[in-house]
Amino acid sequence: MTIFENRYYLMFGQETIWKKFRIPVLASNYILAFLYGLPSFLMFPEQSSALARVLETLPPLPDSILSHQIIVYATELRYFIIPIMLMVSLLGIETLIIAYLIVSKMNSREHTFRMSQKTMAMQKKILMALLIQASTMTINFLIPITYICSTIIFNYHNQAANNICFLVFSLHGLTSTSIMLWSHKPYRAVCSSFLGFRKSEVNSSKGIQVVATIMLNRSHVGRTSFLAS
Repeated sequence: MTIFENRYYLMFGQETIWKKFRIPVLASNYILAFLYGLPSFLMFPEQSSALARVLETLPPLPDSILSHQIIVYATELRYFIIPIMLMVSLLGIETLIIAYLIVSKMNSREHTFRMSQKTMAMQKKILMALLIQASTMTINFLIPITYICSTIIFNYHNQAANNICFLVFSLHGLTSTSIMLWSHKPYRAVCSSFLGFRKSEVNSSKGIQVVATIMLNRSHVGRTSFLAS
């Protein structure tokens, strides 16, 4: 949400009433990001009785799992699921509203007349890159959360699927960074220069300049000798 809000503010929001509300809204989102897990933290169960209760509801687990320490974060799922659903819904609605405002403003006749075609094309490329990045983040979170909620509702347990879900969660940083480098050309160019991928191009350009300088010098010397003769 913050990525789209920053783009909207830089492009259109600096001269609107949103300038007065953006700081309180962003601050509220950051505060809620710390507080939405508070109900499950305050209702953290006593582990011996909670673990026995959970093991009764699950199918027999292999010894490879039982040999490790198992922590039960919640036995009352409403304290765990409801805050997550509310937080995801809030951020999703805010993101959709801001994305709609960006698209509508970019397609408005006033903005089209104000901007050149080159600038409009550049802004559309940036918006498309942000959409791709946000879609990847949504997939990283939405698919595992949907599966986990479904297993809770239907009382289904599959350890392999659970491991895959948490693996997808853990790959969020890697996938979002990779998509950012792939979709945003400035980031990709900077990283390529750091890694030395364009060193050969720089050297080749310098070589062309040197050859051109030598050719000019030779032609100058040839003209001077011809005039002297």
